[in-house]
Amino acid sequence: MPARILATQLDGHEWIIDGVGRSQYAFRLSKVSRIIPNPSLVTIKIPDATPEIITAYALSDEQALLAKVRYNRLIDVFLGIAA
Repeated sequence: MPARILATQLDGHEWIIDGVGRSQYAFRLSKVSRIIPNPSLVTIKIPDATPEIITAYALSDEQALLAKVRYNRLIDVFLGIAA
């Protein structure tokens, strides 16, 4: 965001883009919310099972990220069930 707009936000708040209808969006001032990992939880290491052909042509876009999530079954691991 431009500095001029950031200067209008209150302490503990931030500007977000909110969906207000089909293909319609609005800027809204919202409380700051961050998801911070709990350091006392166990880290689960998952080997990268993404095929090389996918990795070679994957860019840094949403579809590349979704392909890695699918091939590594991250949703299954996170939920603890087959998804």
